[in-house]
Formats: sequence, C-alpha cells, structure tokens
Amino acid sequence: MAPLQQKRVHGLTQTLENSKKRIADLDKHFIRIYEDNVIGKLPDDRYSKMAAAHEKEQKELEVLISNCEKELRDAEKKTVDMKTLYQGLMEFTEVKELTHTIVNKLIKRIEIHNHEKKHSHDSVKVDITFTAIGLFQKTDEAELQKLIQTVKDNPAEYKQISA
Repeated sequence: MAPLQQKRVHGLTQTLENSKKRIADLDKHFIRIYEDNVIGKLPDDRYSKMAAAHEKEQKELEVLISNCEKELRDAEKKTVDMKTLYQGLMEFTEVKELTHTIVNKLIKRIEIHNHEKKHSHDSVKVDITFTAIGLFQKTDEAELQKLIQTVKDNPAEYKQISA
C-alpha cells in the first residue's frame, strides 16, 4: 500500500473509532438527560432541544461511519486487486510469447476503436482493461513532469518503505 494510501486508511480508521465512541457517549448522555427530565431536573422544552440535537448529531455520525467503512472497504479491495495483479505478473516474468492463458489471466477487456486519419497518419485507439487495475491510461509528458516535480518537492512523502 502506498504511503499516501496508508495515511488515508489510518485517518479513516481514526475517524471511524472516534465516531463510534462519540455515538456511545451520546447514548449515555441521552439517558442522563432523559432521567433528569423524568425526575423534573430538566424542563421539557430544554429536554426536547437537547434530544433533537443529540439525534441530529448521531445521524450525522452514522452517515460518516457508513462513508468511512465504504471507503475502507474500497481501499482494501484496491490493495487486494494490486496483490492479485502482482501475483499474476510474477507467474509470467520470463514470458517469451503471449499466450491465451496469459491474456485471459491479466486482461479483462480490449476495446478497439474506429480508425482515425490525422495528417496522413492512420491510427486506431486501443483501450486495454486489466483484471486487477482496470483501464490503464498512459500519462502524457506534461503530467509526468508534474508528477516528478511533486515527488522531488516532497521526497519524504514518497519514500518507499520495504516490507
């Protein structure tokens, strides 16, 4: 998992834990204000306002928890997909010829677009969708230079950590 993705997963995990703790705290506090209302320590109008505020915050936290859990599942799926691709590639490190088995294992779909003619050059666009990573987009030179500069500006953030 890339360092940026690890930071994101860690942040999501922290948010998830904190949100669950806050919901538990809200439940306890709600019980206390209910009891205070029942014995007459807390007026009904104040209880209604506090209860509504607690309910609203709890619903927001439940949505946040749901979103965090979904994002964590997606991150885990991407990690599994990359492991699958890596394992598939390791099987074929000494490939001398492209066979049906290799193509079927690594490639999900190949799309061949219509023929284009530009400035007396014929071309056909081909999209290859890999089984583990999806559609591979070739990076253009400007985007690649921008990425290289970003890495040079923040080398510690992109330092690879060996497992």
